[in-house]
Amino acid sequence: MKFILEYRSFDEPIFNFDQTLHIVNKGTLSEDCKCLDCDHRWSVFNRSVQSKCVKCGSKNIISSESKDSNYVDLYNLDQKYESKSSDKYDEVIKDIISMIESTIENSGGEFDSFIDSYKKDPSSVKIEGLINDSDIYDFYLKNRNDIDEILNDIKFYDESPAENNTFGLYDYIINGTNRSIIEFINKIN
Repeated sequence: MKFILEYRSFDEPIFNFDQTLHIVNKGTLSEDCKCLDCDHRWSVFNRSVQSKCVKCGSKNIISSESKDSNYVDLYNLDQKYESKSSDKYDEVIKDIISMIESTIENSGGEFDSFIDSYKKDPSSVKIEGLINDSDIYDFYLKNRNDIDEILNDIKFYDESPAENNTFGLYDYIINGTNRSIIEFINKIN
């Protein structure tokens, strides 16, 4: 189990396994619980009564007083800021970086200057693996959830296809994917 010493800010919510918001602070942890059926362990916050396992729903649980009320026991602490994470599109960005590195390896150059050139004029800089429309379409299929999310964030779907000079679904997907690639590259530090 992982622990965090004193919850310091109410600006950053913490979620337990059941995805309910817990405002936790020094002294608010009341009990440590364990399910005898699935062996899941969790903590009860704000002195509430726990009658069943938050993971499997079993009523076969045991609980004990918390050993140290200065610590808050959290389920999967590594994921507590997932919604605020700047690495939200980490997998897609890693794929793009890999393709850029492959392009640089084959044609020469430097990573930072390549990124700067792409940001200035994306149409004149080609990334290996994203040159042909079929490659771009495959990239969309592989990463469609992240691409759709970032396109929604930049209000791409609020624009009509005619505004984007596209008159077919395939072209619309290609143009949208190209726009998302620009946004992903802008997130590379």
